[in-house]
Amino acid sequence: MRTPERQFSTQSLVGIPTGILGGPVFANVAAKWVHSGPVGVLFDAAALEPSLEETNRARAQLTPAPQPSLTAVLTTILLPLALMMSRSLADAFPSGAKFSEKA
Repeated sequence: MRTPERQFSTQSLVGIPTGILGGPVFANVAAKWVHSGPVGVLFDAAALEPSLEETNRARAQLTPAPQPSLTAVLTTILLPLALMMSRSLADAFPSGAKFSEKA
């Protein structure tokens, strides 16, 4: 029979090694497949460099984008987690279960 403790331990035994292999280990393997040459081989590097005047003009036109608020960031990160946890909590109780004696 599947108990929550056994299910959690099984998920941890599978999930943690998968995360390790899927992240840094795969990045090292994939880095061998991706080759990039120097920019000068494809383009004339001197023609691509803007003049000092063009650079200063471009910097003057740029305005920094406003940073999102901490509330927006935390909501974006934590809302999916809260929804998944609430779904798991709802699945833990059988349908039609009564939570108080008054019902």
